[in-house]
Amino acid sequence: MFRRLAFAALLVGLSAPAAPAQILQFSVEPPAQVMRESLDMPFARVLMAEFAKSVEKHADPACLRSKNLDATALSERGRDLFERWGTKSMEALIGAFDAKRYEEKIAERAGPDAPRVLMQLRNDPVVQRYLALERPLRLVRVLNFVIEQFDRYVLITGIKLDSISPLSNGKDELLRADPSEMIEEALEKFVSDNPSPEFRQFYRLSELASELMPEAIDTDFALRTGPATFFRGVESDLAELCIVTR
Repeated sequence: MFRRLAFAALLVGLSAPAAPAQILQFSVEPPAQVMRESLDMPFARVLMAEFAKSVEKHADPACLRSKNLDATALSERGRDLFERWGTKSMEALIGAFDAKRYEEKIAERAGPDAPRVLMQLRNDPVVQRYLALERPLRLVRVLNFVIEQFDRYVLITGIKLDSISPLSNGKDELLRADPSEMIEEALEKFVSDNPSPEFRQFYRLSELASELMPEAIDTDFALRTGPATFFRGVESDLAELCIVTR
């Protein structure tokens, strides 16, 4: 059940809203677009710099010199790597999600018109301001998931790289760079300052929708899925960065 909840939280990041218990009718954004936007964030640049430091520390120095791979180049190559493999990871998660079952569950709990009402409420000006405010949080959550899965794959396969996830390595500078807490505080203030009936209805229905999302995720997928599901084969890309994986 824990994995289904974790995957549901990530799928929220690929759908309309996220944040604590917010979601519209499920409609997926192109994973490649989401990953590009996630990697455009200042937080992502900090993580890519950390990835570059890890590669410089563990890679074959002569190989790095022969390929002119300095810190800047490694950071750029890291972005390419995570964009490609992160997109692949998101596509795998989407494939395990039953959107029809999801909408049926919402209709069962909130009434047959609930999915349509959620979509209509998205056009409300207050709801639109809210969604714009919380979008960076969705992007951060997607990025953190991808980075954490990479770290776990590196760990279980014995690849010589240091952890780059703030939650794993606990580095203060990385934790401070994560904007999640600041965004969540802004969202809480927005909710408390906006008593409009339309927004309250959206918020109430989206809480329910978020609660129901795990029920639409394939159980077998959740049980068998691990870091290797998302990053098996990344060794070839790391070899291009002079990391010996075997």
